[in-house]
Amino acid sequence: MGVSAAAGWDEISALAKIMLGKNKAEVFETLPEKIKPQCIVRAYTDIVTKIDRNTIAFDFDGTLLDSRERHKIVLSDILKKYKINLDTSDLVEFKRQGKNNVDYLLSKGLSSEDANNIQKEWIENIEKEEYLKHDKLYPEAVDLLEKYSEKNDLILITARNNKEGLHNQIKKFNLEKYFTNIYVVNSGKLTISEKAKILKKESVSEFFGDTQSDEDAACEANVRFTHVDRGFHSKEIIGHRKMIHSLSDVQSKNIGRGTSIWQYCVVLPGAKIGNDCNICSNCFIENDVVIGDNVTIKNGVFLYDGLRVEDNVFIGANVTLCNDRYPKSKNKNFKLEPVVIKKGASIGANATILPGVTIGENALIAAGAIVTKDVEANTVYKGKNNG
Repeated sequence: MGVSAAAGWDEISALAKIMLGKNKAEVFETLPEKIKPQCIVRAYTDIVTKIDRNTIAFDFDGTLLDSRERHKIVLSDILKKYKINLDTSDLVEFKRQGKNNVDYLLSKGLSSEDANNIQKEWIENIEKEEYLKHDKLYPEAVDLLEKYSEKNDLILITARNNKEGLHNQIKKFNLEKYFTNIYVVNSGKLTISEKAKILKKESVSEFFGDTQSDEDAACEANVRFTHVDRGFHSKEIIGHRKMIHSLSDVQSKNIGRGTSIWQYCVVLPGAKIGNDCNICSNCFIENDVVIGDNVTIKNGVFLYDGLRVEDNVFIGANVTLCNDRYPKSKNKNFKLEPVVIKKGASIGANATILPGVTIGENALIAAGAIVTKDVEANTVYKGKNNG
């Protein structure tokens, strides 16, 4: 841009000509003869190139950096400390299905207490320099950066708590030259929202990543997401986003992937909803409610504290689920009697389930039924209203 200024043709004028839709020949017609064409060509090209360049963002671990070996070695070292002999060679493949270290250890027969203690130590160790040395770039990483840096500005957005360790790796692999900015957010509950803020701030057009959290950040920022299928989450679980309607009031963060929550629903902060559920409009879900996977809840259903809904359950429109046998206004000391709905059960529209009732697996409750007692598995219950 300094060339244009030296030639007496300032950047503002140049930009004005371009923004007014002038082509190169038309711009030349406006110039004094004393200005050398080659200077204008350079300035014009610089400006157009700058305007036309998109910003593309890359995640680091799992996208450009192969840290699979580090994950296995850290876990293996901690297991040795606990005197647990376990082959961790299948760890990464297990985690690619959307699972974490605790899930992995539980699947190997460890207790919940041991699994959580080991995970805590794993988090403390995973970014130590002695383990970072095991990382390497994926063979395709440099080619990918070379390709996209030709016509785009690249930025790096990654989650690390050891920022110095990250910058040392960037230097080690000679990657600084590819990025106009490097952003590091802390690993934790705010990782997705922090990444999304950066994507918005930088007006990113495309985000390359390898995990569901990368995809969620792109979704939150309304940015196109490109999955790199060599990292920590496989393509089978990517693209399986939840849908929360803009006219709903969903305060809970515990909403599974693939779940849809439609307009005018209210979900309180403590509620837990599994994967691939469909919560239709005008539903209310209180704090102490747990809903499993693949559950359908039709319109106008209110789910109150204590309710437990297992996988593959269907709850029809306007079903009433009670938790207080002797209700009184503003009685804080009432006796909570939760309803439990077991796997595969179906409840027809307008049925009423009284407090403390358990609906057995694959049971079918008729529409309009009043259920006053437990229903056995694999049975059809017509209830008091239907004889």
